[in-house]
Amino acid sequence: MVESQEDKVYTIEDEEPDASDLAGTEYEDIDDFPGPFWRDNGAASIIIKSLDEIKELLTKMIEEWRVVKKKLQAFYAEFPFFDEYTSPYEQDALAQEVFYEIIGDFRLLEHDLACCTRTAILMAAIDLEACVNRFCYFNLGEATTNAIERLNPTEKLTIIHKVLGLGDFKGTSQYEAVKALVNWRNAFAHGKCTDMPTRSLKDNHLSEPQKRPKPGDRLHEVIKCLKYYDVVYSHLNETSEHSYTSGHYHSDLRFIESGLEDLRTLWKAHANETGQSAVSDISMKEPQS
Repeated sequence: MVESQEDKVYTIEDEEPDASDLAGTEYEDIDDFPGPFWRDNGAASIIIKSLDEIKELLTKMIEEWRVVKKKLQAFYAEFPFFDEYTSPYEQDALAQEVFYEIIGDFRLLEHDLACCTRTAILMAAIDLEACVNRFCYFNLGEATTNAIERLNPTEKLTIIHKVLGLGDFKGTSQYEAVKALVNWRNAFAHGKCTDMPTRSLKDNHLSEPQKRPKPGDRLHEVIKCLKYYDVVYSHLNETSEHSYTSGHYHSDLRFIESGLEDLRTLWKAHANETGQSAVSDISMKEPQS
């Protein structure tokens, strides 16, 4: 008699998979890559995901901007605010109430964009340090890597240049790139506003910025910081003496470069469509008090 699914008794032993069944399931493409398998921290995947989210948000913001612009034009045509019977206070109160109702959805998208750009930049700084550690391990050896593990990426790269005979690291474009990205990461990780001076809490938190960041400013910042990441990562690939960390090794760098190119294309398309110079112009002019 055939045993029915209901009659079959399952035990813990039955449910425990054989080790051989697991072979090649999690890392089935491992044979496609040279050298030993280096398990990373997953930061690069978060960068790629954040870039996809930024692209989606920017597309939505451009569409919402078109809607908001039409609503504002209609609103100001119906309520010019400047008749002799309306006090300045009433003008401002009505303007502010209706204005923020019209641009509310746009502001939410703008907030989400700021979150995604910061995530991408922070993960780039974290992944860059992981890339430097991997480079050190395969090019300088385990003992040296352990000895300098607590140094920051700039100091590690200075040692890499000395050991490999690459000349002084300080003063190079790669030095400026890693320094800028590390400084951004340190400011953000220590609770500072990254667009303000960090020398004191008062200067950083209690002073008004010269201008409020707009969507285009957020986009420019993430492209700039990920370019820093690209410059240093590419430098490591080019100078590596080990095949596992050379330019021939598969990396997520090309996916990040592709994501940045998509953002630039979207930015340019918007500028051409609206006749504006940059996406940073996607910002409604608020009524003056």
